[in-house]
Amino acid sequence: MTALYSTSDAVRNLLTPHVPFQTAEQKFLLEVLRSEAKELPSHLSVDWNRLKDSFAVGFLYRLARERNNSFNCPEEFLNFAKQVMRRTMMRNQYRQQVIKRLATAFAQKKIDVVFVKGAAEIIRFDRDSWHLRLRDMDDIDAVCPTHQLDEAEHLMQQLGYELYDYGKPMSNEQLRHWSITHTGHYLFNPTMPEPVRTAVELHTHVATGRTKQTYPADFSEELIRRSIVVDFDDVPIRIPNLEHMLIYLVCHAACPKDHSVMFSKENFYFDELTDETKDQLALVNARWDWYQIWFLLRLRLFLDSAATENLHWETVIHAFASVQSRSLLDIYLGLAALILGQSFPWEVQQSTDELAKRRAAILLNSSIWDHDAVKSARYKLYQARELIKRRAVTSGKIIQSNAKSTTS
Repeated sequence: MTALYSTSDAVRNLLTPHVPFQTAEQKFLLEVLRSEAKELPSHLSVDWNRLKDSFAVGFLYRLARERNNSFNCPEEFLNFAKQVMRRTMMRNQYRQQVIKRLATAFAQKKIDVVFVKGAAEIIRFDRDSWHLRLRDMDDIDAVCPTHQLDEAEHLMQQLGYELYDYGKPMSNEQLRHWSITHTGHYLFNPTMPEPVRTAVELHTHVATGRTKQTYPADFSEELIRRSIVVDFDDVPIRIPNLEHMLIYLVCHAACPKDHSVMFSKENFYFDELTDETKDQLALVNARWDWYQIWFLLRLRLFLDSAATENLHWETVIHAFASVQSRSLLDIYLGLAALILGQSFPWEVQQSTDELAKRRAAILLNSSIWDHDAVKSARYKLYQARELIKRRAVTSGKIIQSNAKSTTS
């Protein structure tokens, strides 16, 4: 059997679970993420220039400040981190004003928009300066009821935005239909120059299509129905409640859409952190390692900011347990429980070896992977198994034939 599988690197990679988090930088970040860690690791040979390219710069600066730099973070890195955090905070403060302007306009037209994801976080945790310095975001996301979407589009045009056409020659009506059916949202870009160029995504639902199965049942409707209004500079802004913000964060990280993008030949989010490799599946696993660390950092930031608030964990745990399609979600829940400990009280903690096996099973069996390399590997694996079956059958016939000859 081994000889058959060794004929294909792709098959061998699928059969052998990738051992995650093997670089010194990844091991270091996981150690400092552990809530119970008493001492931060100083024994790992970390490439600080490599970490400059990561999304953990501000997080490491914060820990260095809080723990008297017990892991010997270089001064040059700390100065670099200050610049990154200053820029992030400036961008978030500008986006707060954009959200304030949008919320005012939507309220005047009685359009029931709920700001979600990063937009909701920088409003909810406005007084947490660390959150504003560390929570990076690319655009402003909001959920808008389907029946009010056309009215919202017209208002966005009045506010100086235009519907992004994705480079496709379509009429406005065709573009609206294409945007909803292919992306699930309208993407608006500002038509005028801005200090911080900020796109706005208006979603009709939190999740659409097969992605809905990776969220709790009726999550979009519940998120809107149970949303709250917070006062920001005397402007009422509607955002999800704290529990729904956390559920959204975790379920969005485990969304099949983002994982299928990891097979893209184009640059993924964290390709600058992955070692060059000719094997596509090895590259996917390297991307996945960094994606999961990014998820843990973002989750840790949220939990730290929400620590002083009354988060109802029973509601969160019940929601996760109600998700229909949990093959990906369980990996992220188990990883969060393993690394974040009591900060994330999910009952099932899994070792990294167990998580690696679950990841390998998903790579091998899940229908969300459409990349040619995986199709080819799965087909070769199927061929190998069929060949083994045929040989076993043939061998059995030969044995039976020999037995008959001996008897006669």
